[in-house]
Amino acid sequence: MIRYFISMITLCIIATSTLAQTNIESAFAPFVGGTWVCDTTWVNDVPFYQAISYEFDLDNQIVKVETEGYLKPSGGEIGKRNHGIRYMDKQSGALQFIEFDVHGGVTTGDCMSKGDTLMYSYAYQTDMGVTSMTEMYVITSENEMTYQIGIYEYGTWKLLYLNAVFRRRP
Repeated sequence: MIRYFISMITLCIIATSTLAQTNIESAFAPFVGGTWVCDTTWVNDVPFYQAISYEFDLDNQIVKVETEGYLKPSGGEIGKRNHGIRYMDKQSGALQFIEFDVHGGVTTGDCMSKGDTLMYSYAYQTDMGVTSMTEMYVITSENEMTYQIGIYEYGTWKLLYLNAVFRRRP
């Protein structure tokens, strides 16, 4: 538990020093339009597929995120997997997210943004306890972005579960 809190504090320090909180439009504009698709494998060779669409809504006050992917961890059938909302918390002024998945799970956390980089941090419940997870999306060209998910501390990846590329389709 102490490690979890240290990780969260570390991520907050990293976020304030390298990634700035910004308005929702500038944070998500590079990601809106088309569908971002990735078909690869996790580091343990389990299949990974996602098709993500971002859309501004409510007078650009929120971003709706729709994700299709494998409905089972082992692969197989692809379908609607997650529905998410990205929003600016009025009290804290911080970008936040909430994600609902097909299995009834709900994940909430923080978003940080700088230029064409988005970073999400959240607590992830596993059989072994709570882990501080980070996801990083970096636009590398108009129609391509890198995606990494793992444990990120002190500005470096300590453990990487997935290092992939998404390509935008119209």
